[in-house]
Amino acid sequence: MQSDKNKKLKEDGKTIDTKLDNTQASAENQMQKTCQPISIAKYVLAIIIIASQAFYAGSYKSRNVQISYISQGEILALEKERVSAQNIKDRQLFFGKPENAIKHIEQIQKDMSKNGVIILLTDSKIYGSKIASISKEVHLKIIERLGAQ
Repeated sequence: MQSDKNKKLKEDGKTIDTKLDNTQASAENQMQKTCQPISIAKYVLAIIIIASQAFYAGSYKSRNVQISYISQGEILALEKERVSAQNIKDRQLFFGKPENAIKHIEQIQKDMSKNGVIILLTDSKIYGSKIASISKEVHLKIIERLGAQ
């Protein structure tokens, strides 16, 4: 029977060894059987990842996020107002320690930023719904800290 197949294949102009075809076919079948669980595992893993991301995104949106900002312009205006009320010889912005004031602003921003609270540092105002300035509170804290030094 093997020779009949070889003859038929030769008559059609093809010279293919049927032993190689059978071996190759069985190897492909084994490969498909072993790859099938891997591909199923990949699909299951992909579905789990997508579902967890969708859950995380949904829970993130449902949280109440409070956005506040600290404005450099507002803090400077408040400081100029404070200094203008002092004697002429005592007038110094941030008690003559502007570098320390900047460090305190950055520290206050880090301290106030917690879960669900975002504090932005900006040059001027930020406009939007449910966005508030905390520059006045930050200015008071800076004055307290610098005055105590």
